[in-house]
Amino acid sequence: MFTIVYVSAAYDVKRYIVPGGLIISGMILGTVNVVIQCFTFGLLSGLRYLISALLVCSILFFVAVICKGSLGGGDIKLVSVMCLFVGLRRTLICILLACVIGILIFGFAAIIKKTIRKIPFVPAIMLSIWYILCIDIDIMQLYNM
Repeated sequence: MFTIVYVSAAYDVKRYIVPGGLIISGMILGTVNVVIQCFTFGLLSGLRYLISALLVCSILFFVAVICKGSLGGGDIKLVSVMCLFVGLRRTLICILLACVIGILIFGFAAIIKKTIRKIPFVPAIMLSIWYILCIDIDIMQLYNM
């Protein structure tokens, strides 16, 4: 999954687009993950990943429609694919981290350039998913302390 996000980030930085082939391959691998979850932990566990991905996709699509194009379709599909792998809780933490990272990237870009047309969001998603998968400190537990 991280390879798909990494290649998507490279495309997003260069062309401001996420290739459909990467999204489709991510959906196929995510579906395989859901099936494995169903067989390993039961049907409810696997369906939880699938329902979470549909919920996240719907909410982000609604936000994109309300904010009129501030979030691209590739970003929405990539986050939904990510949800098939890591579940709802980690996806929400990843979205929060990606927003913070995106604001930092926008700030640095605004300092370097005076006018900014677009900011690629997939690199922020990539950094946040890297954090979630590699470091995996549960931010929610830190919040409850």
